[in-house]
Amino acid sequence: MLCYRCGSHVQDGTETCPTCGQKLNVSGGRQATGTFSRRKPSSQSIEGAPYKAQDLVASRYLIKDVVGAGPLGFVFRAHDKEIDVEVALKVINPKLVQMADERKQFAKIMRLARKLSHPNVVRVYEEGEENERPYFTSQFLDGLTLRKIIDLRLQKGQFFTLQEIEPIISQIGAALDGCHKLGPHTDIRPDNVLVLPDLLKVTDFGLGLAVPRLPFVQAMKSRKADRYLSPEMAEGGEVDIRTDIYSLGVIVGEMLSGLTPDGSIPELSRRNPDVSMPLEGLYRKAVNANPNARQKTAAEFVAEFSELARKASPPPMPTRPESGAGPQPIQRPRTTTGMLQLQPRREKPPPPVTSDKLPPPPPPMTGETVVPDAEQRRAKARSAVTDSPENREETQVLDSGMFIAQIDSEAETKAILPVVTSGAPPAESSSRSWILAILVLIVLGAAMGALGGYYVTHSRKTAEAEEQARRDAELRAAQEVAKLNTPPTPTPNPVDVKPVGPTPEELAAKAAEEQAAADKLAAEKLEAEKDAAARAAADKAAEEKNAADKAAEAKAAEEKAAADKLAAEKKPAANPSDKELADKSAALKAAAEKAAAAEKAAADKEAAKEKAAADKEAAKEKAAADKEAAKEKGTLVASAEKKVVGDGTCPEGMVMLKAGTFRMGTPADDPMKSFDERGLTRVDVSAVCVDAFEFPNKRGVAPQTAISWGEAQKACQGVSKRLCTEQEGEKACKGPANDKWPYGSVFSYDTCNTEDEAGDSRALASSGKFAKCRSPYGIFDLSGNVSEWTADRTIKGGSYASADYAVRCSARKNGGSVSKSSEVGFRCCAEPQ
Repeated sequence: MLCYRCGSHVQDGTETCPTCGQKLNVSGGRQATGTFSRRKPSSQSIEGAPYKAQDLVASRYLIKDVVGAGPLGFVFRAHDKEIDVEVALKVINPKLVQMADERKQFAKIMRLARKLSHPNVVRVYEEGEENERPYFTSQFLDGLTLRKIIDLRLQKGQFFTLQEIEPIISQIGAALDGCHKLGPHTDIRPDNVLVLPDLLKVTDFGLGLAVPRLPFVQAMKSRKADRYLSPEMAEGGEVDIRTDIYSLGVIVGEMLSGLTPDGSIPELSRRNPDVSMPLEGLYRKAVNANPNARQKTAAEFVAEFSELARKASPPPMPTRPESGAGPQPIQRPRTTTGMLQLQPRREKPPPPVTSDKLPPPPPPMTGETVVPDAEQRRAKARSAVTDSPENREETQVLDSGMFIAQIDSEAETKAILPVVTSGAPPAESSSRSWILAILVLIVLGAAMGALGGYYVTHSRKTAEAEEQARRDAELRAAQEVAKLNTPPTPTPNPVDVKPVGPTPEELAAKAAEEQAAADKLAAEKLEAEKDAAARAAADKAAEEKNAADKAAEAKAAEEKAAADKLAAEKKPAANPSDKELADKSAALKAAAEKAAAAEKAAADKEAAKEKAAADKEAAKEKAAADKEAAKEKGTLVASAEKKVVGDGTCPEGMVMLKAGTFRMGTPADDPMKSFDERGLTRVDVSAVCVDAFEFPNKRGVAPQTAISWGEAQKACQGVSKRLCTEQEGEKACKGPANDKWPYGSVFSYDTCNTEDEAGDSRALASSGKFAKCRSPYGIFDLSGNVSEWTADRTIKGGSYASADYAVRCSARKNGGSVSKSSEVGFRCCAEPQ
């Protein structure tokens, strides 16, 4: 593992880092998944930071320390007063997200990040905006970044071995596989990888998509972090999860050689000779400019890298010669990790002193070729490598042919020099012969050396090819053996679970019947109301028509009388026939008016009679509908009298939960599972009475909020009840079928009072307003509206501002005993009577 203080590689199980003395977490006492801090409050503020210590952000986050600044903004250590925990508050530079739609996109991606729950990913808590500065909070984890560890290694001239890189890349790859269920991470770089006592964690999921692309890339370039961005990300193209494969490959290449792409793919083996050809190929595949040429998933990249690390074996250590067997070979210093220390060229030792004793003659040339030891070749290659051109010292490198020629020449010279110096001065002809012989030997040695060099080079290449072929054959054979020896995976048998009490199917059928009856009653009531309204409208229209007819008849009679009077006045009165005719006409008119009046009176009487009968029938139907509605309410909430069931009786307004077991917690394969949620297990719950609505337990009344746990407990005690336990609340929510939400296993944006489909928060609603948001037991608003305190000091159910994952029945949130929030309320429970 790696020391999370200095970054040194230490053996698993070591209690103290041998480099810096840091006490390591080997007993499991402090877990990296929790929030902890070894930091001391900073006495200095970072230039440009929008907040300082003791500032209060969004009336909730009390700034404790300024942690640092990055390309996108500033990071603070803060205390979340609402949930009473220490968090990392990351504030984004407002210049990067200036428009309203850009800030909305940021909030949307951060809400998506809140759904991400993985052991190797830093958990995101909340997102918001303060003074047009977007921010989000996450776990505060105090550890060393991979950036710092890489820098420490490169400063010492050390590269990581494959055995050191493999666990690091495996955990980053696991984190990426978890992220890729929701989308690409887009900001994978060593600065966003935290090295903790027991594991690694990746942070800042999705920021490359939360911030507009062009400002994001420019911000990365300002900090030279754009070298980890894929070409399609940097150039504004379409990105998917393969952009993270590119970033992961860049990190591996930097750990192996200290090199990163800069317009072209670097050759790692030129800086680090230990990088093999297959490893170089794996790196080049990952950082290919074409996404289609890269590995498809992070798991595929990690699998290929792990296979190369398994094949690579450390070079054999040279054996120490026994005392007196000759001078000790000069060993280059090694680091604590076994990595060869890169050092400048040493001065050559002085030449050996000649003696009178002749050295043994050189062995005769044969057809065999001398192949230098593999460790000597690696040491020779390393001696020619330095960290950078400006720090490199001159190093002499001889090819194998020159090396052999030099040995032969020196051996011949040593064999001749004693002869020349031991006797009297030779004659002139003898001197010429000796000189000629020396020249011949030198030329011969050079030719032999060149030939030997050719054979050495050819033999080395042949040996490497044969070794690679042998390893490939062994790998194929091992895979075939593993395939033959792997037993078939048995099909698991279903576990028979004996239900306690009524079966889930019976309870579900009963609940469905009750729901159908309630729906039928509501439909009948609505139809009756429509009929009554139609009859009332018809009666009113008839009355208006009769009044209009009566007015028209009266007007016609008046006009006729006026006409008759005018005609009578024009004719002479002496004419008896005309007078008699006028009298007769008047009599007929009076009779007609009397008959019309009688007929209208009879019609009005009949209409009044029909209206009275209709009103009586409507009143009767309304009374029946009200009676049925009251009956429905009594079925769902409680009857006016105490409700009697097998396990006892419940007070009015409460619903009975029978004693029995249910499956509490979240399945391990649920992608919405949070790190602090319980695993799925069977739990026994005694019979209990539960309020049908959130406190004050009244339909149509807004629930009480902004109340602490202690205040909620006292409020329940004031009505002779208690807070429900976490087990009771979760059982009431899941129902007999153990559903994910109280209404089923498929989330609906409109069934309960939660975030809408656009990701926007709703407002607090009165209890029971969302009529379909009830569990099969008939308990309302267990999902959304307000989160609810439990007797265990946890908060369940989520609120009107919560997303789908937070309003699940098994979702839970730890709360402080004095925390208050406009999103948190409670409901009460009681023992059956």
